[in-house]
Amino acid sequence: MVSIDTTKTVDRHPPYQTRNWSPTENCATTTVEKDYPWYANIVNYLAADVESDNFTDYNKKRFLREIRQYYWDEPYLYKHCSNGVYRRCITAIEVPDILSHCHSSSYGGHFATFKTVSKVLQAVFWWPTMFQDAQKFISQCDPC
Repeated sequence: MVSIDTTKTVDRHPPYQTRNWSPTENCATTTVEKDYPWYANIVNYLAADVESDNFTDYNKKRFLREIRQYYWDEPYLYKHCSNGVYRRCITAIEVPDILSHCHSSSYGGHFATFKTVSKVLQAVFWWPTMFQDAQKFISQCDPC
């Protein structure tokens, strides 16, 4: 039979975690906090009913009208497009990889802007500046 000493106290917080924390210690967090995706206001409203403070009357009315097209399924935001398809909204970080696949890969075929954006839409992705981003990406493509 094994005896267990239950009178011994256990220190659940090691001494290296007891130092005071300052939000200015880690500079990387301050730059990340300022770099919000384009759909941050939409997600905040859909997930937590938090409205942005800088809305004027018309902008608030427009925002509330446009918010009906979006659906939040954590961790992704989807837009219900006019053809009835739900497309995943993506951040600016994901744009180059998606454009590269839809333009430069064997699937892409190095087509022009409209055809490349059509392939992005067929892959069920969406972001508001997709035509401008595709045009810029294609203009920088060496084989084209």
